[in-house]
Amino acid sequence: MDVDDSTLELCLATALIATNLLSLMHTRNMKKKKKARRHWVKPWMARKSKNVFNNLLKEMCLEDQQAFYDYHRMHRKNFAELLELVSPLIKKQDTKMRKAVSPAQRLSITLRYLATG
Repeated sequence: MDVDDSTLELCLATALIATNLLSLMHTRNMKKKKKARRHWVKPWMARKSKNVFNNLLKEMCLEDQQAFYDYHRMHRKNFAELLELVSPLIKKQDTKMRKAVSPAQRLSITLRYLATG
């Protein structure tokens, strides 16, 4: 069985077209199957202003001096002085995506971490 050059070229061209077509179909299917976009900020994190931590810190600061001392291992006056000193160093910038954690929250979390060992 003798295969001439034109038949061989036709077979190769057909195989090339079929391969390209399959590749294109695969690419289109993969684009359709893309996962849903994730949030930059989780919905529960977007409600930071309603966060329990904010309310707890404010209530302890205003109402219960002993609870504030037990939580931070320092008096409110010392906390305010320390916050004034370190606030420029630990303050972060708000972005379009989310609001930064306040310096008071950062300091409170750090002091609690250090107090509990």
